[in-house]
Amino acid sequence: MGIRGLGRLSNFCYTGKISQKQKPMSLAERIARAVQSSIDPMAEMPFLADCPVEEVNLLIDEYLATIQAQLLEVIANHGDLFLQSSDAAGLCATCIAEGIDLPPDTLLRTCQAIIHTAVQKNEYFADLPTGEAIYVVAMEV
Repeated sequence: MGIRGLGRLSNFCYTGKISQKQKPMSLAERIARAVQSSIDPMAEMPFLADCPVEEVNLLIDEYLATIQAQLLEVIANHGDLFLQSSDAAGLCATCIAEGIDLPPDTLLRTCQAIIHTAVQKNEYFADLPTGEAIYVVAMEV
Protein backbone atom coordinates (compact mmCIF):
# COMPACT_ATOMS: atom_id res chain seq x y z
CA MET A 1 0.00 0.00 0.00
CA GLY A 2 1.40 3.40 -0.90
CA ILE A 3 0.53 6.94 -0.04
CA ARG A 4 -1.33 8.72 -2.81
CA GLY A 5 1.16 10.73 -4.86
CA LEU A 6 4.23 8.95 -3.45
CA GLY A 7 3.66 5.57 -5.04
CA ARG A 8 4.67 2.38 -3.26
CA LEU A 9 7.59 2.79 -0.86
CA SER A 10 8.93 -0.53 0.42
CA ASN A 11 11.02 0.96 3.21
CA PHE A 12 8.65 3.76 4.18
CA CYS A 13 8.97 4.33 7.90
CA TYR A 14 6.44 5.82 10.25
CA THR A 15 8.37 7.25 13.18
CA GLY A 16 5.86 8.33 15.72
CA LYS A 17 2.49 9.49 16.76
CA ILE A 18 0.70 11.88 14.45
CA SER A 19 0.49 15.23 16.15
CA GLN A 20 -1.33 18.38 15.22
CA LYS A 21 0.03 21.86 15.85
CA GLN A 22 -1.88 25.06 15.35
CA LYS A 23 0.19 28.12 14.68
CA PRO A 24 -1.72 31.34 14.23
CA MET A 25 -0.37 33.32 11.32
CA SER A 26 0.99 36.75 12.16
CA LEU A 27 -0.73 39.79 10.70
CA ALA A 28 2.22 40.37 8.36
CA GLU A 29 2.00 36.76 7.10
CA ARG A 30 -1.74 37.07 6.57
CA ILE A 31 -1.32 40.31 4.63
CA ALA A 32 1.53 38.92 2.51
CA ARG A 33 -0.50 35.82 1.61
CA ALA A 34 -3.59 37.91 0.84
CA VAL A 35 -1.66 40.35 -1.35
CA GLN A 36 0.00 37.52 -3.29
CA SER A 37 -3.29 35.73 -3.91
CA SER A 38 -5.64 38.69 -4.43
CA ILE A 39 -3.76 41.31 -6.41
CA ASP A 40 -2.91 40.96 -10.09
CA PRO A 41 -0.03 43.40 -10.66
CA MET A 42 -0.42 43.30 -14.43
CA ALA A 43 -4.05 44.45 -14.11
CA GLU A 44 -3.17 47.11 -11.53
CA MET A 45 -0.14 48.37 -13.43
CA PRO A 46 -0.98 48.31 -17.18
CA PHE A 47 2.15 50.34 -17.98
CA LEU A 48 4.19 47.19 -17.29
CA ALA A 49 3.40 46.02 -20.82
CA ASP A 50 5.64 48.83 -22.12
CA CYS A 51 8.53 48.20 -19.68
CA PRO A 52 11.63 46.20 -20.52
CA VAL A 53 11.33 42.60 -19.35
CA GLU A 54 14.32 43.01 -17.04
CA GLU A 55 12.49 45.69 -15.04
CA VAL A 56 9.06 44.05 -14.76
CA ASN A 57 9.86 41.67 -11.86
CA LEU A 58 11.55 44.41 -9.89
CA LEU A 59 8.64 46.80 -10.40
CA ILE A 60 6.10 44.13 -9.39
CA ASP A 61 8.10 43.20 -6.28
CA GLU A 62 8.38 46.86 -5.26
CA TYR A 63 4.67 47.45 -5.87
CA LEU A 64 3.57 44.42 -3.83
CA ALA A 65 6.01 45.26 -1.01
CA THR A 66 4.66 48.82 -0.89
CA ILE A 67 1.03 47.63 -0.77
CA GLN A 68 1.91 45.10 1.96
CA ALA A 69 3.66 47.76 4.05
CA GLN A 70 0.76 50.20 3.66
CA LEU A 71 -1.80 47.54 4.58
CA LEU A 72 0.23 46.41 7.58
CA GLU A 73 0.49 49.97 8.91
CA VAL A 74 -3.20 50.75 8.42
CA ILE A 75 -4.50 47.43 9.76
CA ALA A 76 -2.12 47.36 12.73
CA ASN A 77 -3.21 50.87 13.73
CA HIS A 78 -6.91 50.89 12.78
CA GLY A 79 -8.04 47.37 11.94
CA ASP A 80 -8.06 45.37 15.17
CA LEU A 81 -11.82 45.66 15.71
CA PHE A 82 -12.52 44.55 12.14
CA LEU A 83 -10.14 41.58 12.44
CA GLN A 84 -11.73 40.45 15.70
CA SER A 85 -15.24 40.70 14.27
CA SER A 86 -14.25 39.23 10.85
CA ASP A 87 -15.61 42.33 9.10
CA ALA A 88 -13.87 42.44 5.71
CA ALA A 89 -16.08 45.26 4.41
CA GLY A 90 -15.31 47.44 7.44
CA LEU A 91 -11.61 46.69 7.09
CA CYS A 92 -11.80 47.60 3.41
CA ALA A 93 -13.60 50.89 4.17
CA THR A 94 -10.92 51.74 6.74
CA CYS A 95 -8.16 51.03 4.22
CA ILE A 96 -9.87 53.24 1.63
CA ALA A 97 -10.27 56.03 4.21
CA GLU A 98 -6.57 55.74 5.10
CA GLY A 99 -5.53 56.10 1.46
CA ILE A 100 -4.64 52.57 0.30
CA ASP A 101 -4.38 52.98 -3.47
CA LEU A 102 -6.17 49.90 -4.82
CA PRO A 103 -9.48 49.61 -6.67
CA PRO A 104 -12.30 48.91 -4.18
CA ASP A 105 -13.07 45.43 -5.55
CA THR A 106 -9.41 44.38 -5.35
CA LEU A 107 -9.06 45.87 -1.88
CA LEU A 108 -12.21 44.08 -0.67
CA ARG A 109 -10.94 40.77 -2.08
CA THR A 110 -7.62 41.36 -0.29
CA CYS A 111 -9.35 42.23 3.00
CA GLN A 112 -11.51 39.11 2.72
CA ALA A 113 -8.38 37.01 2.26
CA ILE A 114 -6.74 38.67 5.29
CA ILE A 115 -9.79 37.91 7.43
CA HIS A 116 -10.12 34.31 6.26
CA THR A 117 -6.50 33.16 6.52
CA ALA A 118 -6.39 33.15 10.29
CA VAL A 119 -5.01 29.73 11.24
CA GLN A 120 -2.56 27.40 9.56
CA LYS A 121 -2.55 23.75 10.62
CA ASN A 122 0.55 21.58 10.22
CA GLU A 123 0.32 17.87 10.86
CA TYR A 124 3.36 15.62 10.95
CA PHE A 125 2.65 12.47 8.97
CA ALA A 126 5.81 10.35 8.63
CA ASP A 127 9.43 10.22 7.45
CA LEU A 128 10.63 9.20 4.02
CA PRO A 129 13.52 6.71 3.76
CA THR A 130 15.76 9.69 2.96
CA GLY A 131 14.97 11.15 6.38
CA GLU A 132 12.74 13.94 5.10
CA ALA A 133 9.57 14.55 7.08
CA ILE A 134 6.15 14.60 5.43
CA TYR A 135 3.63 17.13 6.69
CA VAL A 136 0.03 17.71 5.78
CA VAL A 137 -0.76 21.42 5.72
CA ALA A 138 -4.30 22.79 5.78
CA MET A 139 -5.81 26.22 6.11
CA GLU A 140 -8.78 26.83 8.36
CA VAL A 141 -11.13 29.13 6.51
